[in-house]
Amino acid sequence: MIGPWCFLDRFGPLTFSEGKPMDVAPHPHMGLQTVTWLLDGEVVHDDSLGYEAVLQPNGVNVMTSGAGIAHAEQTPRHNSGHLNGVQLWVALLDAQRHMPPGFMSVPEVPLRHALTTHRAAIARSFAISALGSITYYVGITYVPAFLTSAGRFSERNSLWLSTLAAVIVILVTPFTGAWSDRVGRRRILILLSLLSAALPIAMFSLMSSGAPLQALLGALVLAAVAGAFSAVGAVATAEQFPGEGRVTGLALGATMATAIFGGLTPLLAQWLIERTGWTMAPGAMIALVALGVLPAFLMMRETAPSISVLPTRSASS
Repeated sequence: MIGPWCFLDRFGPLTFSEGKPMDVAPHPHMGLQTVTWLLDGEVVHDDSLGYEAVLQPNGVNVMTSGAGIAHAEQTPRHNSGHLNGVQLWVALLDAQRHMPPGFMSVPEVPLRHALTTHRAAIARSFAISALGSITYYVGITYVPAFLTSAGRFSERNSLWLSTLAAVIVILVTPFTGAWSDRVGRRRILILLSLLSAALPIAMFSLMSSGAPLQALLGALVLAAVAGAFSAVGAVATAEQFPGEGRVTGLALGATMATAIFGGLTPLLAQWLIERTGWTMAPGAMIALVALGVLPAFLMMRETAPSISVLPTRSASS
C-alpha cells in the first residue's frame, strides 16, 4: 500500500516453461483506475467493453473502471516464458467515480506501432484532411486574394464578402455535425466530396465575373461546403483510430495532409492563375482532390457512435 487511495502491485520477475503464471479470471472493478507497465513477457487484457489487447514489454495499459467494468488478464498461449511488471491502482476522486469506463493500450514505440498497425486509418485520415484542408484554405482563406486579383473587387469589398462567408461557416457547422450524428459520418463525407467535385469550378467562375451578387453567391456556396466538411471531417479523422494510436496517427495522416493541401494550395492556386490565365483553376484543384479521395470515403466504415455497430475492439488495432 502507498496510501489510502493508491497501491502498487508487483508481479515477477518470473521465468517459466509451461502453464500460465498470470491467469486472472474475469472480475469487476468500480471507482478506480489501473495502470499496468509490463517490463518483460506478454499479458492479454480483455474486458466487458469489448477491448482486447496483447501487452508487450515496455507497453502500458490504462483501464478506468469508473461506473463499472469487468476484465481478465492472462499469459497468452504463445509466450516468451517470462513475466515481469508492475500495476498501479488509483482510487478515482468522487467526481470521477461514476464516470464511463474506458481502456487504452500504449505500445513501447507509438510511431512504429502506428505505421505497422494503423496504416489504413492513417490513409483515411489523410484523405479526409486533404479535402477538408483544400476546401477551407482555397475555398475560404484564399477567396479575398482571388476576389481582389481575378474578380476585380476592392480589398474592402473582398473582405466583406469573406466575412459573410465566415458567418456561413459558423451557421452550418453545428447543423452538419448534428446531421452526421444522425445519419453517419460516411454518408455526409461522400455527399460533401461529390459537392466539392461538382461546384467549385462554377463558383470560382461566378466570383471572377465581377458582379457582386454572383461573387457573393460563389463565396457563400464554397464557404458552406468547406464549413460543413470541416464539421464532419474534424471528428471523423479522430474516429479512425483507437485511443492509443490516435495522436500519432493524426500527426502522420491529418497533419501531413493539412500541411500539403492547406499551406501550399493557395500559393499554387495563385501561381496557376498567373501562369495559365484560367481563373477557375482553384476550383479545378478542389474538384480533383475531391475525386481522388472519394474512393476512400466509399470504402470507409461508419464511425458515428450513435449508429455504428462495431465488432470486438482491439485497443492496439
